[in-house]
Amino acid sequence: MLDTYIYDDLIYDSDWYLAKTKPLSEKLALKSIESIGHLGFLPLVKVINGNHKEKEVCIFPGYIFVKSGNYDDELPDIRSINFLSGWVKFDGKVSSVSNKVISDLMSYSKELNSEGGLWTRFEIDEIVEVFISGFAVKAKILTEPSTPYDDILVLMKFMGRDIKTSVNWKYINTNESNSFKNKLPRRTRGKGRIIKNKNHKFMVKS
Repeated sequence: MLDTYIYDDLIYDSDWYLAKTKPLSEKLALKSIESIGHLGFLPLVKVINGNHKEKEVCIFPGYIFVKSGNYDDELPDIRSINFLSGWVKFDGKVSSVSNKVISDLMSYSKELNSEGGLWTRFEIDEIVEVFISGFAVKAKILTEPSTPYDDILVLMKFMGRDIKTSVNWKYINTNESNSFKNKLPRRTRGKGRIIKNKNHKFMVKS
């Protein structure tokens, strides 16, 4: 489920904390931490992969955000909990993330997924390859798609003529090695350093 968020108790001012998970165990770690009465947040985003199939990935692989279910208790040692490796610490102190940052991150994830997640964007006048019956034909983009499921108007050569035609996004490829126009936020850096993103800034307190 993409909306793997716990919106309850966001009205409280207490901070969230960053927990490190075992490899490829973020979703299982989320269930484990919630089973002992804590709130958890695992930001996920849709990605259209190279085979044009949709999947979901963690924005911060190897980490989940945790908020205590009892705001007066100290944070427990979570190393013995299944799928968790412990709290992320700097100078021996568990790093915290404000309620506002988590709320913004939830909104960012929701907005990104509503726009189709992460997928290859093509720009007007960009030269691409269109795959037709096993052959790659050079073409120029004439319209920008709004989603990865839209058809795109392109201009290409066919039998010596310039032909305008609509082509499904999945049949278009670019030679650029990094064609994602939407970027994932950078991972947490601690020490109060800002995690920069095109539309948002996320800060982790140590």
